[in-house]
Amino acid sequence: MAEVRLLVVDDASFIRDLVKRVVRTKLPGIEVHEAAHGKQALQLLNKTAFDIILCDWEMPEMTGLDVLKWVRAQESYKAVPFIMVTSRIDKEYVVEAVQSGVSDYIGKPFSNEQLLNKLAKVLSKKYDLKALAQRPGGGAAAPAAMSGSQSALLGAKAAPAAKPQGVAAESVSVLTGGTAAAKGTGKKVAASQAPKGLAQLRLPDGSTLRCMIKDINLQEALLVIKVEERNPGVLEQAVVDIEQEGGQQVARVNGFVYSVQAAERSIESTFLSVKIVFVDNDPDKFEALSRFVAQIR
Repeated sequence: MAEVRLLVVDDASFIRDLVKRVVRTKLPGIEVHEAAHGKQALQLLNKTAFDIILCDWEMPEMTGLDVLKWVRAQESYKAVPFIMVTSRIDKEYVVEAVQSGVSDYIGKPFSNEQLLNKLAKVLSKKYDLKALAQRPGGGAAAPAAMSGSQSALLGAKAAPAAKPQGVAAESVSVLTGGTAAAKGTGKKVAASQAPKGLAQLRLPDGSTLRCMIKDINLQEALLVIKVEERNPGVLEQAVVDIEQEGGQQVARVNGFVYSVQAAERSIESTFLSVKIVFVDNDPDKFEALSRFVAQIR
């Protein structure tokens, strides 16, 4: 039986799968359980004793803050480490969570290393991390397999590559802050090729990339970014902050990088086409995203 039980609560299955994969690979001495929403988490917490809780803030029906307040009201869970996962960094949210008894924060999107560091920080006060890194039976944890090879090893068919799409002429000046148009083209852009808007793409290491929205719906977004030293990788977590007129922003939408490819049929392409698949089920974000999509159609 595992020495430590971890409960991960998130309405995005992609996030739950990521946490399970990282913990089971690097800290196999931890038994991982999952809940898709707050109410399910409470049911599990009533049935099983957990030693650490990793919970998303932005969930429908019952937020992570609601779960935290319930946990701290239970005598058996008053001292259990509770790590809040959130893209909310505003001071008032932080203060409210601290006052409610949160143990630590981890921001979305987060890297594997950031997750492990947070877990180690709270667990090291009570548990032997070296023991948790051992598999049942004494073997050390094996290094994680490269995600890019998983589908090949499992015999899964690769998803068909999206057709390369050209970059709208004005995207160059938009993404480079007003520099000259690429390749000297002065052609007018068709309405179907015109950018739908602007966004910021935030990555786990803290990088923020300015993007042009090529296309967007309630499930995914196709973004165009300028090639930089730090470019997004397939299956990385990402947060898309969509800019609206007047400086307002759609609620931060969580997702993951589905594909990355050159935006032009040239080895000298200075732009990348990045598809982001959304994983949020938060009703407020869904409503804001719906309004934005309706405006640009």
